[in-house]
Parts: sequence; C-alpha cells; structure tokens
Amino acid sequence: MLYSPGVLDPRTLGTTLTDELASWGDVVIAIDHPYDVPAVEFPDGRVATSRLPQEFAAAQREGPAAVTALLKKTSAVRFDDLRFVLDTVTRDFDDGRLSRAPIGAFGQSAGGFAAVQALHDDRRLAAAANLDGVLAYVQDDHDEGRLSTVAAESTDRPVLLMGGDGNDHTTVPSWRELWRHSTGWHRDLTLRGTRRTRTRRRCSRRSPAPLACPTGR
Repeated sequence: MLYSPGVLDPRTLGTTLTDELASWGDVVIAIDHPYDVPAVEFPDGRVATSRLPQEFAAAQREGPAAVTALLKKTSAVRFDDLRFVLDTVTRDFDDGRLSRAPIGAFGQSAGGFAAVQALHDDRRLAAAANLDGVLAYVQDDHDEGRLSTVAAESTDRPVLLMGGDGNDHTTVPSWRELWRHSTGWHRDLTLRGTRRTRTRRRCSRRSPAPLACPTGR
C-alpha cells in the first residue's frame, strides 16, 4: 500500500493508519512529497523545504486563474511522486525472487486525490481509497467544474470514498462525477460527527485550504 498525506502534512501524520494496516500484514510505504511538506532530507544530505506557502500567496495575488494553475501543478507533482515509488516497488520484484500481492494506494485530502488519480493513470494499481480529498482543481469541495481526469472519466477498478459530515457523492461535485462514471466496485462512507479540522492557522491562511486540512475526529 502506498500512502500520500495532505498538503503540508508529513507522512508521519498518518502513522496510526499506516501502522494499523501494517499490523494486518500489509507492507505500507508512506511518502513525503518534497517541496510540499516542511522538510525532506535526501540520501545525500540535501534538505528540501516547503515552497507552497509562498507560491500560494503569490498565486492569490495574481488571481483565480493562477490559483487553479498552482493546484494543477502541485497535484501533478504528487502524481509523479506516486508513480516514482510505484516504479521502484515493481522493479524490486522483477527478479522473481519475491512474490507480492496487488498494490493499492490511499491518502488523505490531496493525498486521497493523488491516490485515486494514480489509479486512473496507472494500471499497476489495483485499488485506491480517498479520505476526504476533492477530485477537482477548486478551492472548495462543493464548487462545480475544473474536474480532474479521474473524476471526468472514472476507473474500472475499486475505489473507496470517505468523507466527513456533508461530504459524499451527492454533495461533492467531483465525487458525484466519479460515482456516475465508475464501472468498477465503488463505495462512499461518511464519518458522522466529523469535519476537516481548521484549528491550525496554516490551513485557513497560508495554504490551499481544501487540500491542506486533514479530517478531524
């Protein structure tokens, strides 16, 4: 299983989820997205720090078109990160000495979007779960339009959508379109009594809020 966290969130924020899956025997690989999370150290010692707060502030000054362009750019980088990890995992099994189960992906917020989009783009993934991630390049989950290709075209493989109160395939336009076009197994779960937490100042003031804030309990 590949795990992608939300915008500005380190992979360790999903430790409870990844540990739970690992306790059932799954191999879980959690991804830190360079220049997105606060800091990523590469094997050679270089440290990449987040550029998103500054880029988002600049895009806001330019206007809505610039914000949309930034959302597309940052999402594309996440898709590429997932494919890079997938390439590495599959290559390590190419010699046939080890067998593996099918590979799935899951993530929270922007990470959930990345997981489902990667499922659409790469047939090496068998299934994906999206925890409260909008599947469009919009700043509010309930905005129409600017659909991703996975929302517009869907997929023939299993997809799980999970949202807090008010977020399901009847209220989130991008989820509605995914649901309408899906030809594979798909389910939509609601965690009642939950919502995206906005207690962290950075969620509302420094970053693309709909992609940045994890679901609270």
